Amino acid sequence: MKLLISTSFRPFGISKNNDVYQLMFLNSLKNLNCHLTICATQFDDLGVENILRESGLNYIYNNVSKENLPDGKKYSSQKIFSRALQEFCKHDSNYDFFIYSCSDILIPSNFANELFKRQHLFGINLIYPNTLVRNGKTINYYYAIYGIDLIAFRIDKLKAKIFLEALGYWKQYDWGIPENFLLSISQLLNLPVTNLIKYMDVIKFENNFNEIKEDRSWQINSWYQNQIYLIDFLKRYNLSILYAKGSYYYLLYKIFNFKDLNLRLIIIYIKVFLFSLPIAVLKISNWKSFFK
Repeated sequence: MKLLISTSFRPFGISKNNDVYQLMFLNSLKNLNCHLTICATQFDDLGVENILRESGLNYIYNNVSKENLPDGKKYSSQKIFSRALQEFCKHDSNYDFFIYSCSDILIPSNFANELFKRQHLFGINLIYPNTLVRNGKTINYYYAIYGIDLIAFRIDKLKAKIFLEALGYWKQYDWGIPENFLLSISQLLNLPVTNLIKYMDVIKFENNFNEIKEDRSWQINSWYQNQIYLIDFLKRYNLSILYAKGSYYYLLYKIFNFKDLNLRLIIIYIKVFLFSLPIAVLKISNWKSFFK
């Protein structure tokens, strides 16, 4: 079984903590019982290729100059996914899974084994929720963490080419919304979604945003701009606008399946849909504009 892991790294040598998290990510990949290739797409980020070379892992390195991005932008998930899917679609490639992964997580050691059990079925396998580590401390195990940082697509080259073509009509820069886009692709490609949370946890390390100069206002502004881009994409393909406007409530609805539930997930769904969602709905002042 062959995995192609689409990811990107923050520059090394700027934040000691972030460097450690990314090295732990690479070490966690070494524990997987499979043949894997990292497809890393960078944006003039210092030190990344040297670290990949020293890791001993199979990798493909791409660099997109920041000069090819709009002014002031640092990176693009669209370009990260595009470079990896181009590799997946090559005539001489034979990957079984296309995987989106952040580089600040620990990949569970049984991840590849669970994918192997499912490689005969086209579909999407993900893990929600993450177990978040902030400032060295684990956040409440039953807290609804809004983030899906490991998503595996079991697809063939035909579906991958449709995926790649769709990417050409999606824009995304800097922070936010890649998992919203990826789950909309599940509808476009008619792929069932399985949550593997019963079998594993994904440890997520919160980055030191002060050291990398990314504050909350920058994240929010970036997210809203990317929401506009995603809405344009969804309208083009006649996909539900709620992938962009339904926040994580819609994503959690789309990945819900009784067979995937465990106690942790049940408690989180109760918190989200019986308490958080009604409050969010009451805050919507203009329903007509909400669905535009």
